[in-house]
Amino acid sequence: ETVHVAAGNYATYQNRQLWITLLNMGKKVRTHGSSDSHGPVSNRGLTAVYAEKHYSTHIFNVIRSGDCTAGGVAIQMSIDDTPMGSVTSYAPGKTLLVRVEDFHVAHRKENTVYCLKVYTDKGLSYAREFDCAQVQTLALAVEDRMYYRVEITNESDNHTAALGNPIWLDK
Repeated sequence: ETVHVAAGNYATYQNRQLWITLLNMGKKVRTHGSSDSHGPVSNRGLTAVYAEKHYSTHIFNVIRSGDCTAGGVAIQMSIDDTPMGSVTSYAPGKTLLVRVEDFHVAHRKENTVYCLKVYTDKGLSYAREFDCAQVQTLALAVEDRMYYRVEITNESDNHTAALGNPIWLDK
């Protein structure tokens, strides 16, 4: 696994680059947010989780599965019924579904341009700018790729606001 500490943090940048390299080598590596600090709670190293139950064991199980987002913006992604952090087989007719909402207060900035980006092992597959006031949804036909993943970037100050875990496609 790799760790997303905070926007603009050099270690976060290096971890992201390592993660992308490993993904493109065919490795199944997940990412999550963590500050690894042992002090007061902060808004650094955020992980966004949608959990049916608000019990720590359930939340940690969701994080372990990879169905979570590293950073301050919540991303939900699936290929048909297969969630982030999982593996599915490739077949024509499958659909990538993405939903972006729930910006952490530290990332909810007026007059800021964000970009929803979909990446595969072949590079950038889709991009659309938006502001944080609107829920973003997307449906794309799945192509024969190693994986799909989503990033949310803050285009106004050029940093990655959130990384969604991949969905890997087995051949």
